[in-house]
Amino acid sequence: MENFAECLREWNGRFLCHATFTHVFSFKNTCFDHVDTRFYLASRDFYNQHLLDAHLNLGGHTGISIEESFRDVILKNQLRGIIFRRPPLIGGVGGGTGKYYNIRRSKKLKENLRYQVVRLSPRWKHLFNPK
Repeated sequence: MENFAECLREWNGRFLCHATFTHVFSFKNTCFDHVDTRFYLASRDFYNQHLLDAHLNLGGHTGISIEESFRDVILKNQLRGIIFRRPPLIGGVGGGTGKYYNIRRSKKLKENLRYQVVRLSPRWKHLFNPK
């Protein structure tokens, strides 16, 4: 991960994650789509209280993923200050999918811009770490 130290400096002692938002650059309403579970920071207490059973809702007739389950936990519990101010820059090959995660300059710029736009939104700004 390219910016691990920067992400670690934001640590709030509870939970921090990278979230994906859709429709940020369109006329549609921006939507909190899912939590990127490739990298997040969680205290043991937070994990036990909020995320320990997140896997129980997976699959079945809903087809929900762990990423969507984490999102649902955040929304249901009205958690605040839990998204990194700047997105983690993850590169390499995914162990489960074999997908290559590229960290091109254009992707970095787009992700940072996406976060800045969402962070300014009155609907979503409470989710971002205030540090």
